[in-house]
Amino acid sequence: MIIGKKEQERLEREQCAQISLLCRQKLMGYAESFEELGKSFRQEIQITGEDRQNILEKCMLWQSRQIMGDHLQEVARIMERVAGEELGYCPLEEKKRKSLVQALKSEGIIARDLCYVEKDGSSSGTEAGISMTLSTEKKAL
Repeated sequence: MIIGKKEQERLEREQCAQISLLCRQKLMGYAESFEELGKSFRQEIQITGEDRQNILEKCMLWQSRQIMGDHLQEVARIMERVAGEELGYCPLEEKKRKSLVQALKSEGIIARDLCYVEKDGSSSGTEAGISMTLSTEKKAL
């Protein structure tokens, strides 16, 4: 079956949207796990005892657990913000993709999965960039 260029681009966009949705769902799941873990660290503990050293150690442990809980909850909030970001992916034109791949290859860098990335909601309106997977070539000695 032969498909046109427009149809191929539409299929690529749909595939990117599916991957984006899957990543968003995973991030939200991780964020929820970190949130629950942070809450478990922040539970109150009973500090009792007659030995001053023992009470001091329990207080220090409690403080450390509070700090760890705060950090875990902050990680959860960061993951939620990242999951909420809207990114648009669009494949590079073939001519530009080939010239970029050739230029990087001449420097010993292999480039794959090139696409435009647009991020909405930035302070300057819309940010745009190019996303790619890079690796270096292994040279035979």
